[in-house]
Amino acid sequence: MVVGQVSADMIDVAVRLLAFASGSSARYVERPLTRGVIDGGGLPRDQIMRWLLACPGLVLPDGQCLLGATGGPESLRIESVLESYPVFVERSWLPIADDGCGNHWVLHGDGGVAFVDCSSDSTALAYAVASGLGEFLVPFLIPNLRTEGWPFDERTALAWDAELARTDIPLPWTADFT
Repeated sequence: MVVGQVSADMIDVAVRLLAFASGSSARYVERPLTRGVIDGGGLPRDQIMRWLLACPGLVLPDGQCLLGATGGPESLRIESVLESYPVFVERSWLPIADDGCGNHWVLHGDGGVAFVDCSSDSTALAYAVASGLGEFLVPFLIPNLRTEGWPFDERTALAWDAELARTDIPLPWTADFT
């Protein structure tokens, strides 16, 4: 299995889910902070651009938010989060979602997605949740995967995303939450 191919397929699925969920046809206009994080961090630009074109930013029924680049309220825009957290820019972390309590999931330098607990330390990746953008977006957008334990249940998370086990970042089932 080729990881890049899996990610590309997952991005296509996520883009279709986003289009269905949001009804969006907004066009993305690249903003300076977002461009700097993508280019400076070596993040997977083609995947990110497809996602940004599709995502206006939306609030899910459980209160978690998917951040976007166009449309929607300012609080759901990537650029606003980057302005609020300059450390994200410094570390080339691209915020992609919010838990509804001010904490964020970010796409980081190795292309994976990790949770940043801004209430305790906005300068550290608390734990990894996905090996790529697509591997994060699809279970994030499909509620029954989250009710089955994703990303906190090891068996569920690794069945969905086996590459997650290769990260050097703590995993949700091993992270220290004190």
